[in-house]
Amino acid sequence: VVALFVGAIPSIGSPTPADNTWSAELPSDVRFSLLLDGDTIAVAGVKGVRVLDTASGRTIWREDGWTVHSDDLLAVPGAGLLLVNRDGGGDFGDKESRVVAIDLRSGAKRWESKTLKGKGMHAVTDPSSSLLLLVTVPKAHGDDQGFLGGVLPGKGIGGGFKRKPKLNAIDIASGRVAWSRDFDSDVLLSPSLEQTISREDEKAKEEDGDQAFDLGRYRPPTIDGPDVFVTYKGLSCYDALTGERRWRP
Repeated sequence: VVALFVGAIPSIGSPTPADNTWSAELPSDVRFSLLLDGDTIAVAGVKGVRVLDTASGRTIWREDGWTVHSDDLLAVPGAGLLLVNRDGGGDFGDKESRVVAIDLRSGAKRWESKTLKGKGMHAVTDPSSSLLLLVTVPKAHGDDQGFLGGVLPGKGIGGGFKRKPKLNAIDIASGRVAWSRDFDSDVLLSPSLEQTISREDEKAKEEDGDQAFDLGRYRPPTIDGPDVFVTYKGLSCYDALTGERRWRP
């Protein structure tokens, strides 16, 4: 059994710790935690996921049937949802996936998407609309060393890892996919630290040079009314209703 400690940081000059500090006993197999919204946190292990209230440490709900890695869970700030990537299997499972939306307060499944290309990496919504924008990246794993990477200094010729993200607009109430569009060009990804830490077979991946990459170097997209702004390679603007690109400098 392990314990999770959470509490507000006392202000300068405060004589005692904050009153809302708490601890919670958790299974010893916990692999990672993820802050979902300001008042909920998910902790996950080999045997399931628990969602806790950050103010009291109380378990809101738990699901003992899930085995997930840190890249399988996506928070959607302000939407009251937890997205779970359900991939097609394999070491990385990032060729295609389905996404299950879970209600943060009850743990009930709201909907499950159709099969999407790649694995979900960024998820954002606009409270004023019914749109959930999910960015997936297909096959985001491999070797970034480039030609002669083991001989020349640095990454070698053509080093770095690039993939083309896919923008998927989903109705947040039903899970219906309104449109899917490839981003304009390939973008440079960065090695995924969280995926590396959470996976048990990392030693084998180090031996064959295959590793996971993600969009960690970029800010998530922003939805503003009829516009979707993406900053993966400069600034691009897309139509939120159709997915058509409005402009790119």
